[in-house]
Amino acid sequence: MQKFKRIYFLAVVFISTAAVASFPSRTTTLDWPEKSEVLEYRSCGCADACWVVELKNKRSGELKLRFRCDCEKLLVFHASRKQEVVYAPSCKSFQTESKFQSILAEMRKLSNPEGQRRTRRH
Repeated sequence: MQKFKRIYFLAVVFISTAAVASFPSRTTTLDWPEKSEVLEYRSCGCADACWVVELKNKRSGELKLRFRCDCEKLLVFHASRKQEVVYAPSCKSFQTESKFQSILAEMRKLSNPEGQRRTRRH
């Protein structure tokens, strides 16, 4: 009986460890051309219609830009402005098979000075 308990315990530990290791990280790093910055994506629910993408300084971790969908609206936060604004009244344009490519393209626009000037409230 003691041997069975030991084998059972080891099996549970092994399966639990394998299950935890197989889950993807809550935050995923996306490819970003600027090596001094890191672009991170995480889902927050609504069948993946809620998501957050943050551009940060790689060394300090300081937030530069946040682009997110709250299940309905697209919002953007520029750290230099210290204010989040509605970027678009709907996230539907990002609910496609090319979601990540669309997010990357939009982040490129938003992260350059011209894109920052064009950000406005809807």
